[in-house]
Amino acid sequence: MSLPVAFARLHVAPILPGFLRACPEVELELVTTDRIVNMVEERIDVAIRLGSLPSSTLVARRLGGPRRVVCASPQYVERFGAPEQPSDLVDRPCLTFVYGDGDRAWRFEHEGAEELVRVRGPLTSTDSETLRSAAVAGVGLVLLPTWLVGEDLAAGRLIQVLAGSRAEIGRVVPEGASPAGVFALFQPDRRSSARVRAFIEHLSARFERGPWR
Repeated sequence: MSLPVAFARLHVAPILPGFLRACPEVELELVTTDRIVNMVEERIDVAIRLGSLPSSTLVARRLGGPRRVVCASPQYVERFGAPEQPSDLVDRPCLTFVYGDGDRAWRFEHEGAEELVRVRGPLTSTDSETLRSAAVAGVGLVLLPTWLVGEDLAAGRLIQVLAGSRAEIGRVVPEGASPAGVFALFQPDRRSSARVRAFIEHLSARFERGPWR
């Protein structure tokens, strides 16, 4: 099974003991990586993907729909104030995730209209947990999924801003892509696999309660 590093640690590792107790005949091999693996070449039975899915021949099972939010620490908001509209982010320090094309853009949707804002700031990283820690420390604004910052928002370590606009990372959604979410992917020839089906059902039962809300 292939899955993103932070998501594996926070939301999958805690439920593995229960699955292994329920299905003692199954052996799990976890490949934790934030890169997109080739499921055929690397012999992956199940892959967990986050965000929007491009059109493909893989079978996708939607496990949940956490959203992304722009947030900052209370100290940051007290010092600089909260942005009132997406365009305010142009002049604010933002903490950004590294993508292959190097384009740091946040996309906002409000009442059917889209606005693209290119952001910049003191820290860019391939590790979302590093960005989360920097935001909690007051370094800048960050756009992260609620499965990662939900507890910080509930505890008051982070404050959501621009709550009236739906936010995503990236310039455009590829044509034919699915709405953003958490997905379990597998190849069509794995459809009849009892092991694959059992594990995906275990994940689905856990995530239907929404640990990221």
